[in-house]
Amino acid sequence: MSSVLTRRPAAVLAAVVTIAGAMAAAGAGGAAGAGGARGAQAAAAPRCHPAGRTLLARGQVVVWRTLRVRGRDHHETVYACWRRLGRPHRIASFVTGAHRGLSKLRAAGHFVAFLVATDPTVTYLEVFDVPFGHTLLSEVSRCEGHSACPGFPTISAFALAPTGWIAQRQSTVQNSGETLLAVHGSSASVPLDIGLHIRRLSVRGSTLRWTSDDGARPSAPLSRALGPSASGPSPAPGACALVTAREAQVALGPLGPGGVRAPDHCVYRSATTPVRTLEITERTGLSADQVRAGEMDAESSHELERSPPADGLGGPGNQVFSGQQTTAGVVHQRAIGFFGSTKLTVDFSPAHPSLDLGVQRPMLIAAGRLVGLRIRRGG
Repeated sequence: MSSVLTRRPAAVLAAVVTIAGAMAAAGAGGAAGAGGARGAQAAAAPRCHPAGRTLLARGQVVVWRTLRVRGRDHHETVYACWRRLGRPHRIASFVTGAHRGLSKLRAAGHFVAFLVATDPTVTYLEVFDVPFGHTLLSEVSRCEGHSACPGFPTISAFALAPTGWIAQRQSTVQNSGETLLAVHGSSASVPLDIGLHIRRLSVRGSTLRWTSDDGARPSAPLSRALGPSASGPSPAPGACALVTAREAQVALGPLGPGGVRAPDHCVYRSATTPVRTLEITERTGLSADQVRAGEMDAESSHELERSPPADGLGGPGNQVFSGQQTTAGVVHQRAIGFFGSTKLTVDFSPAHPSLDLGVQRPMLIAAGRLVGLRIRRGG
């Protein structure tokens, strides 16, 4: 892989100038009279000095750019500064031109987030901690015209919280839908939703809201409070509580009669012809040997592959396998997940010929509830 596609290393943590130190500098000359003290404080206080065009000024954060012409090239450098500390940090530098530059600049708390393209083929999404002067996140958000590009998602929208967490809506060529993730640097990446119409991302305080495929406005904290919890809810929700009827309608359309509602088994049936079904099965209290045997059985299947929705759902020990399986001549879209001592199976049939969201979204919603993610789905 070309080096242009590797995740850019975070900047070395700058020497921290403490607020107490800044206040001490501001107070130099305090032995003078009251008026002289105020003058000395004003002269000694650290300040941000934008030397070019200001791009953003919000609270303690100020961001500006400078432009230098060298021959035919225009070199642009972007700086961010925390007013109270007065120390500017370079956050981007590039030669301006087609498909190069900085865009979608956002600020929240002491963080800024933005898209930057230093090469015509690749754009990065970055989150920068302004007072501490280091890059919290740097990842590919768009990749075109490179042999490795199909392996990278396209981030089509993002929202920044004051905690430094970021919500990103992304899509890949392998999946006809979109995935909404909550990300904190390289330490956390939690899937929140999958769908065709994830829209209207907004953050108030540190709470994210968005519009999902069922028309609801879910919400989730963009912080460590999101979870997952260490042990999940107790007792574990029943099968029909893991995926509600409203959520099942996204895959099935209007629901018809003939469903099943049992503590460990839930079946929703469509009112359309041919009838489609969404089936959720929950087996709790499995031993470690039973979990390993189930994972080995799923792994040995030529029809099932490990699926990304397990990432961020309760730790590396959890696994989800999904794919299409044929039973009695009917093609099923099936996802099998192992979460601690629980096996969760979601089955959608007959399978949609081109769309796998019929099983992926219910599995993600059910798994999130099973591991205790603090997502309010609404509806």
